[in-house]
Amino acid sequence: MSCWRADSTWEREELASAPDWATNAAFRKRCLQQLKDALDKEKETLRPQLVAEVGTPIMLTYAVQQDTCIEDMQWEIDLIDRYEWEQELPVHEFMGMRSSRKVVREPIGVVGAITPWNFPFMLNLSKITPALAAGNTVVLKPAPDTPWSATFIGRVAAEQTDSRAAVAQQLAATLAHVVVGRVVPLLMLEGRAWDTGQENLWVHVDSEGAIDWVGVIDPLLRALPGDPALQDRVTAAGIVALPSEAALTTWVAHRSHRALEPLFVRLADICTGAMSVASMWHLVGAAVVSAATQVPLLAGSSELTSMRRAQAVLDALVGFGLPVRGTARMTARKALLN
Repeated sequence: MSCWRADSTWEREELASAPDWATNAAFRKRCLQQLKDALDKEKETLRPQLVAEVGTPIMLTYAVQQDTCIEDMQWEIDLIDRYEWEQELPVHEFMGMRSSRKVVREPIGVVGAITPWNFPFMLNLSKITPALAAGNTVVLKPAPDTPWSATFIGRVAAEQTDSRAAVAQQLAATLAHVVVGRVVPLLMLEGRAWDTGQENLWVHVDSEGAIDWVGVIDPLLRALPGDPALQDRVTAAGIVALPSEAALTTWVAHRSHRALEPLFVRLADICTGAMSVASMWHLVGAAVVSAATQVPLLAGSSELTSMRRAQAVLDALVGFGLPVRGTARMTARKALLN
């Protein structure tokens, strides 16, 4: 989650050359200040929503349920300047050798923030603000009874801080999961796959405009030649054998490519280049590798089979000219026709 509004040519140039979130304290302070100011501006919109969501008396929204939570963000934002991120220690001498010493405090990485239902807005802010100020990224999991407060924060960050890169990355990751991330576990575990083509996916969008669930229009499965279901007259009607594992993994890569390519191109255009199409394909590669790693751990299946099939999918995507392993690893090779 990051926030940035490029208000001038100088600021846009600064953004383009800024170090990443974890190492640039001034950048984090600017972003969090924008988020705090935006929430303060929108608090009258949030107030009735909190009453409806939590059942709180409106009086409490002028205190701990809302207003003071926004005000309290300022202390953590200002702490970014006061905090001693680096500390020089006295020179230490041991056996005639003098050593300079420095303590550098770094963010831990990705923070998983889980919040309860009773004071949702306050608890969401009290977790994400210090974590972001410290240079971490945050995955916020609100209580299912009170999700609106979390989505409100995310919407304000996206709409009023002009953080196009953050929004584009989240949407690209969602699309990668919808098209590739959901079918890969089945491919790893059973050597089967449904058609991931765009025209075969049914996407349901909820009232907040987010992807709620995804289904397939044609449930026909493609499988390996020795699939047991092919021997049963009843189940064989819903499954088709492809010639080999290479054919199956290439077919999955081909159909996924055809589904995602126009979506990624359009997303890059909408976010005005804040995230490149190449970066979006790198998320696809990460989704495949993540599934290949997790499936054997959760299902007790073969790690070798899972990794082999995942690498075959990635090889096919690379063959189509897609940087799923990162642009630095794209090598000159014969491209597959897709």
